[in-house]
Amino acid sequence: DSDAADRVCNADPVRVFDVMMRKNVITRERFDTLPKSMRSFSLLKALSRRELRGEPLLSDDESTVYATAFSNSGFTGPINWYRNWTRNWKSTADVEQSVRTPTLFIGARNDVIVTEKQIAAMPDYVPDLETHILEACGHWSQQERPDAVNALLVDWLQRRQQPV
Repeated sequence: DSDAADRVCNADPVRVFDVMMRKNVITRERFDTLPKSMRSFSLLKALSRRELRGEPLLSDDESTVYATAFSNSGFTGPINWYRNWTRNWKSTADVEQSVRTPTLFIGARNDVIVTEKQIAAMPDYVPDLETHILEACGHWSQQERPDAVNALLVDWLQRRQQPV
């Protein structure tokens, strides 16, 4: 059923953000030891669990802001971005696959989405890249370690500031 994700997410936006926006769900080290069959992500499966893993990242007020916004717009647009992944990749095959602007990448040691292998390959596509990996942090680095992320951003911007 290709519309199942839309229906489930639109039915309970508060639950979606409670399930998605969590920290300390699993470490990268532990994730890498799981059998390959268990290393996939299914939001629908996660939404069906009674017990949630990890700790919530959003306050009740923050969750309400997100849920209200998605109650108004729905999840179909963002879900379609993932549905169209392969087509987008194919349609940009002839586009130069490099980023020519100064770039700061802030990753996280326990991010199970962006892998060390992917990060290691970035300089081939982003020549002017500065990378930082936050310890004790997962995929949602801005919410998990806001002070560290802000410090890295401010420092990088100050060092990269062009005279006017």
